[in-house]
Amino acid sequence: MQKFLRAYTPSENISPITNHSINQSINHIDLSLQTKTPATSPAKKFSFTEMDLAMAKEMFARIQKLNPNHKQPNFEAWANDIRLLGERDGKSHPEIIELFEWANQDRFWQANILSPRKLREKWDVLVLQRNRQAKPRGDNLSMEWNTVEAWENVL
Repeated sequence: MQKFLRAYTPSENISPITNHSINQSINHIDLSLQTKTPATSPAKKFSFTEMDLAMAKEMFARIQKLNPNHKQPNFEAWANDIRLLGERDGKSHPEIIELFEWANQDRFWQANILSPRKLREKWDVLVLQRNRQAKPRGDNLSMEWNTVEAWENVL
């Protein structure tokens, strides 16, 4: 055991036993083992129709009426989101236009629905909100309790 420790103590300057120098081993790299990565990643491609693109541009024009300084979007991405509303979510172009117009006129939602992606994300909430506002309340309890007739039999 002492021979083993003695042979590999740090105080001694022992060089490795090889057929070539360490520097040659380090500098020799097998390039076939390296994974190749492309210099540029392929651009994301979108799929959409001319109608989808026209709707995206119209949506932006309506948003710009509210905020003239709104940053111009990537219209291809917007058109792709409109396509997804139709293909994946089963919404027609007239339905998309109608709900966006409603959201664009609503005081709260006009500041929150600023892209087709957000329209798609909030679709169900928007429909419920729109339907709630469209229905007149059938129970006018507050109005009934504020009349003299409502209190006549109570007191």
